[in-house]
Amino acid sequence: MRILKKAVGTMLAALVLAAAVMLGAASPVRAAQEPAQGRDAFEYMSKLDSGVLTGSQSQPDAFVFRGAYGITLGEIKEQDGNRAVQAFYPQTPSASVNDIIKNYITGQISSFNSLHSEGALDIRFDSHYYDANTVSFVFRAKVNGETAEVRAMAFDLTGGARLELAQLFSVGYDYGGELSYRALPKLGVTPGADGYNNFAFDEENLYIYIDKADGGHAELITPIWEFGGNWAAAEYAAKHYRSVLWSADELYQNGADDAYYPVDASAPPGGKWEAGRFLEGVTPVLDNKKYIAITFDDGPDRLRTEKILDAMIEYNAKGTFFLQGHRAAAMPDIVARIHNEGHSVGNHSYNHKQLNAISDEALAFQVLETNKIIEKITGEPVTLLRPPYGESNDKVVNLAKSLNMSIINWDIDPRDWTNYNAQAVASHVIERAQDGSIIILHDNYDTTVEAAAIIIKELTARDFIFVTVGELIEMNAGMKPGMVYRNGKSGN
Repeated sequence: MRILKKAVGTMLAALVLAAAVMLGAASPVRAAQEPAQGRDAFEYMSKLDSGVLTGSQSQPDAFVFRGAYGITLGEIKEQDGNRAVQAFYPQTPSASVNDIIKNYITGQISSFNSLHSEGALDIRFDSHYYDANTVSFVFRAKVNGETAEVRAMAFDLTGGARLELAQLFSVGYDYGGELSYRALPKLGVTPGADGYNNFAFDEENLYIYIDKADGGHAELITPIWEFGGNWAAAEYAAKHYRSVLWSADELYQNGADDAYYPVDASAPPGGKWEAGRFLEGVTPVLDNKKYIAITFDDGPDRLRTEKILDAMIEYNAKGTFFLQGHRAAAMPDIVARIHNEGHSVGNHSYNHKQLNAISDEALAFQVLETNKIIEKITGEPVTLLRPPYGESNDKVVNLAKSLNMSIINWDIDPRDWTNYNAQAVASHVIERAQDGSIIILHDNYDTTVEAAAIIIKELTARDFIFVTVGELIEMNAGMKPGMVYRNGKSGN
């Protein structure tokens, strides 16, 4: 098995957002992830019979299945009086994997039949393809139109076995603690004892499915790159990355220039990359300097932001400050200083609302009002948006694109808002810093002020050059409106 190493209050504002959302609207038919070209992909659509799944449940949408690597579609239909069952399931080249899947499906049907004398059971699944040997399936069982269970299974088809989450991480890594830390603020819940094995993954993300106490279901999506060297990627790195003599951990720790960017055999050394592809016709960047972006959220802060600015002057470092609109309005002098000293000023919402969890009108206000405040002070348009908690969705992305803004996340997070040990925060960043990294800090903690000075001093001594986020991305992937960037090398 190979595992990849790799997340206005005015009517006009509402209209801008509505148009952006409409342009990016998704299809109402739920479909499995489409495999990349060249994998002999096919599409199968099954219309549910009008005589099946009747009663209190309205007619479901068509089920769309996209298969690859020899994976085909199985289907079970049953009707007994007022009780109906329709279940779709994948059939793989592995007999033992098929047995595991079939046992799950038949178990769901048996349980439904024993508990219900009438009603409808509908089972469908999504597919997450990694490669010909590694695939995940996410089953969703609905009873009378209500989701009763979400069950994910990841398989190694070559070995014919179901994978456990621990197999995806380096030995000794506390993946349970990491995932619980991510889940609690986002979902208000953490996985139960067995919850960490209700997962799926593909080339980009790890998906964890959590059963909630109220009977609902939550999904935690984490980009694989956020796990850094803790993602068990040594075999993939050896086969697909330029530094073939290094293990995945060594690639991560030593900051190899191309550590996260697959090699295109047709591309010359160096150059710019976008989504893993070499951009032909672009002059390669061949200087050997290391560039890094340090960013600060939640300010400005009357007591602390200016101390950080003083430290940056001492080491001739540039940074990017993502400001909350209401704080920027209250401290225009600090905003002006940030801008006048050559740093970038970005939008961090008006008052730290989670942008992907609010209404269209509230989203428009959070972004446009903050832009208005900052632009009045700096005299320049705001082109950088960092959603609180790094959370966005199609609505946020489409609004950003319509406003000529790029979304900026990060790849180094020392959690300075929970760790008040300045040296520990600084060490976390320094140990992980590499060319193209984007560091996230928060300029409203005394310990962060101290840590920032240590980080800037030490990394400068190690020949890093601190630039703004915009400068970092432009010299590598190139800035595009609506694109989400987690480091300076690529966006998605």
